Amino acid sequence: MIQYPHGCLEQITSAAFPQLSIPELVALDEPSEKAVERHVRAAIQSIARFQTPSGRFAYWPGAEESQPWANLYAGHFLVEAAQRGYHVPPNLVGRWLDDERAVARAWTTGGEGAALIQAYRLYVLAVQGSAEIGAMNRLRESGELESPTRWVLAAAYALAGLPDAAKEVARGAAESASSEATQLATFGSTTRDRALILLARIRVGRAGVPIARKDDDALIEAISADLAGDAWLSTQSTAFALMALSESAMSREDVAFELELSLPGAKSERIASPKPILRRTFPDFPDAGGPVELANRSKRKLFVRWTTTGIAPPGADRASARGLALRVDYRDARGEPVDLD
Repeated sequence: MIQYPHGCLEQITSAAFPQLSIPELVALDEPSEKAVERHVRAAIQSIARFQTPSGRFAYWPGAEESQPWANLYAGHFLVEAAQRGYHVPPNLVGRWLDDERAVARAWTTGGEGAALIQAYRLYVLAVQGSAEIGAMNRLRESGELESPTRWVLAAAYALAGLPDAAKEVARGAAESASSEATQLATFGSTTRDRALILLARIRVGRAGVPIARKDDDALIEAISADLAGDAWLSTQSTAFALMALSESAMSREDVAFELELSLPGAKSERIASPKPILRRTFPDFPDAGGPVELANRSKRKLFVRWTTTGIAPPGADRASARGLALRVDYRDARGEPVDLD
């Protein structure tokens, strides 16, 4: 995603947002840590070029109009980045927050995706510590709300320190996706909505509201399958999916784990990881290969991925096609075949 070619607000935000969680997921070496910080800082600087005189963020630099969901999405990233210690210019996020608070207070029903957009706005304001309780109550009483909207609003109540209201809004809410009209207005998809719901459920659970773990697990399995599948995913769907799975991994009680590792010709080593993901590199692994043994010394399930990279020695490389065929012939300027001899 960091190599995605287009520079619109949504894609710049999507490329950087999930990277905020990486240091909490896995211990990084210094080059990787600096790369993450460089990417996040670059996104913050880029988003500043999108700000309009109103404080909102346009979809393209230099434009005057903003797209409501993309504007919120970028502002949410800035708020979360600031909370993780990145320097976000106070005027940049301050002007945006002033505008969003005014929009939240003046909100009325109507318009495609309006309820989910308002719920997300209230959620982001609550994340920032500027909860608009009156606007939350108006949205809550505005009529029948779709499942993602209810969960996001419940999370806003939870962050505002109102667990009873969060429990009431979430009671009976399903894990179903938004309507097609709402998704079109919010760059949405079934994957994005699943991730939004999972993120919201985690926030509601942290407020002390009982949340069924089996429902979370079902969402995690579905999101994981979406990421691992061959279907096309938008940058925002991918970003929210990664953020939801990261938040889920970090919210588990059994984040830390231990394993025992044995490599060819070496004594077994017991490794403890305080973070959900452990990454190790073995540059001296024998070229001839050999057995690798891993024993789980924790009570939780572990998933192992072993990746080998390198260059085959001369004469040992093997041809591989995998459905792709290439044929080359040579012709002169008149299109006649050329005898290479």
